[in-house]
Amino acid sequence: MNMLTAPLFPAGVVAIAEADRKYSEDFKKDNFEYDDNWDYVTKQRSTRFQSVLDHPSLTDMKFWIVKTASKFLRETIKLRHKKLFITDSWININNKGGSQHTHNHKNSILSGVYYIRTRDGHPNLQFHRMHPTDQYPFISLDEHYEYGNPYTTDTAGFPTRQDTMIMFPSQLYHSHPPITIDEERINISWNALVHFEDKIEDKPGPGKYAYRLKFEE
Repeated sequence: MNMLTAPLFPAGVVAIAEADRKYSEDFKKDNFEYDDNWDYVTKQRSTRFQSVLDHPSLTDMKFWIVKTASKFLRETIKLRHKKLFITDSWININNKGGSQHTHNHKNSILSGVYYIRTRDGHPNLQFHRMHPTDQYPFISLDEHYEYGNPYTTDTAGFPTRQDTMIMFPSQLYHSHPPITIDEERINISWNALVHFEDKIEDKPGPGKYAYRLKFEE
């Protein structure tokens, strides 16, 4: 019997990009200030409103991130735009016991994480499908699905590798469990918006624009 299947309305697309060189070699912890409100034993984070990718030492890394992220939007997401720009970027340093609660990123279209330092044994970056209450099956089937079924799972994990970047639509919920080894993990996270194309042909029917936004850098 022939059968054709097609996933409908995916929650989002995650992309993993390997850097064209080791930008981690440009990173120096002492170039940045860190927030005193974090528990330095398990986690450090750079101070708020200090977009770290604007630091001169990370100019090449930022150029590669913007180029790679824009290509992802154009070729995979199929989002027409003139220019992608980083709105915020920050450093996360996680030591043994450090974790990240489930969250997403507001006021952003695309987000990403560039891994400066990782080791075998560090946890995956996990994504979570958050179901509206009216989209659960009327009969609970969770315990009957085969483990790891990509069509039905509510959580998917992606390994973190040094000098690789994970990109995802900003609305996707994500987290990572506590680090269980003594080696620290360092990453730079970022959010981005785009300048949309000025002239877009209107098409009648569902999906027609009700309004358009113009973001400013």
